[in-house]
Amino acid sequence: MNRQTAVPRAQAAPIVASEVRTDPSDLQSLEAEWRRLARESPAARCSAMYDWCRLHWEFLISPRDRLRLVVLRRAGRPVLIWPFVIQWKKGLWREARPLGSLLTEYSEPLMSEGLDSDTLFSEALRSLRGHADLIHLPLVPGESELGQFLSSRSDFRAQFSLPVSRAEFGRPADWERYRASLERPALREMERRLRRLREEGLVQFEIQAEPSRRPAVIDWILERKRSWLSRTGKSSPWLGTDSFRRRLIASAECAEDPAHLMVSTLSLNGRLLSAKVSRRDLRRLEFLITTFDPEFGRFGPSQLLCGEILKWACTQGLDADFRLGDEPYKEVWTNWHGTCTTFLGPASAWGHAFFGLKSAAARFR
Repeated sequence: MNRQTAVPRAQAAPIVASEVRTDPSDLQSLEAEWRRLARESPAARCSAMYDWCRLHWEFLISPRDRLRLVVLRRAGRPVLIWPFVIQWKKGLWREARPLGSLLTEYSEPLMSEGLDSDTLFSEALRSLRGHADLIHLPLVPGESELGQFLSSRSDFRAQFSLPVSRAEFGRPADWERYRASLERPALREMERRLRRLREEGLVQFEIQAEPSRRPAVIDWILERKRSWLSRTGKSSPWLGTDSFRRRLIASAECAEDPAHLMVSTLSLNGRLLSAKVSRRDLRRLEFLITTFDPEFGRFGPSQLLCGEILKWACTQGLDADFRLGDEPYKEVWTNWHGTCTTFLGPASAWGHAFFGLKSAAARFR
């Protein structure tokens, strides 16, 4: 195992030491501490949790990729864990990207609450010097501490921003109050469609599908998503791969962990009409993939399933994140809107030169 240890400056007093671990076996050796820090950090996202990162490493990593596991400690206990993957880009530079954010996840580390977050972020990113040329932080929530920190840094540059939206139920969560705040014509239309669907036979909602059924439901979802991509002329680097399929199934089998994938379904007489994969942590649901049977599209099955999941989430005290995009269907449910931004920053002299060349090329164009 190759490890670098540094003693931070005096103003970084909460941190005793920073480590950059490079051996993949360190993912497993840190498991107990990782899970303990997650229990102490209830606002942490699923994508920062141990199982999520471990499964990304097992299923989505190229043999050429390298691990850089940043750990910051105070009094011997981790206060920040942030794993990165180092990838060669065009054979010219090494790019560090958070291991838990290889698909379309938000970028946020797992860290203790109540400490100076700017100090933690500064030390964590500084630790990557010498290991990468560029640091790529995709989809950083604008309202997050990391988003505010990066926006204040002159060396990190925003590449692009995307709209995001959520359904927030308040504290304490109150489904009836939330429902009363929504657009009533849309709700009445969904109630009408549900009544019509029930005239067709037995309608069943399953918020978390039985473990034995989850692989088949995931296959059903992916098959329809691939058909949709083909019909619309769109593409995805992951949806058609077996590694992504196995990654989803493996995460859905971690349901005993507080942070995991949920597979939810709507069926009519035992026939699947809609299914949704969501990512759950202690504070929120994040909707990932949704699809439906086009033959029953007139009933709006995806919206019906979404409504049932939202009602369940409210009873669990979880907000619901509709994530990227501003599609019209989200407006029916969401009451919070914001942005997430992808940032790029240097971690070496070549990284700084890259930014200089990029700026010169932009001026030339």
